[in-house]
Amino acid sequence: LDAALAALGFMSRSYFEDRQSNTQAMALIDAEGLGVIAFRGTQAGHPVDAITDMSFRPVAWDRGGKVHQGFARAYDGGGFNIRAALKDWIAEHRPARLIATGHSLGAALATLLASDHPAAELVTFGSPAVGNPTFAALFAARAVRRYCNCCDIVVRV
Repeated sequence: LDAALAALGFMSRSYFEDRQSNTQAMALIDAEGLGVIAFRGTQAGHPVDAITDMSFRPVAWDRGGKVHQGFARAYDGGGFNIRAALKDWIAEHRPARLIATGHSLGAALATLLASDHPAAELVTFGSPAVGNPTFAALFAARAVRRYCNCCDIVVRV
């Protein structure tokens, strides 16, 4: 992995993990200041991820609107606070351009991170709905690329 990332120009990588919520992310930065934060998606058969995905009651989000309770808890709760750690990473590395990305559950978490950082570009793969229309309005006129398979049920829930 180190060799592949170095070949792509990424000079630094950091891992973040909250074992309590089973949330994992990797942050990369290259010499030109491109920062990428990628979240791991749902691990099939992992009970904590299943609980996160099924905890869909809307809860207030401090940036506006309401979001999926399980996603909010995975991003901003648990034993090791991924949200705070990534905020610190961004402050330390000061990327000139920031891309938040992930698949499925990871895409939902990337969406929450992008809500915290209005300049961040958001690239999601198979993302479920994360928040209500008020939350979605935070992304009006922003660089968002959402990829989904036509038959993927996750993107419809």
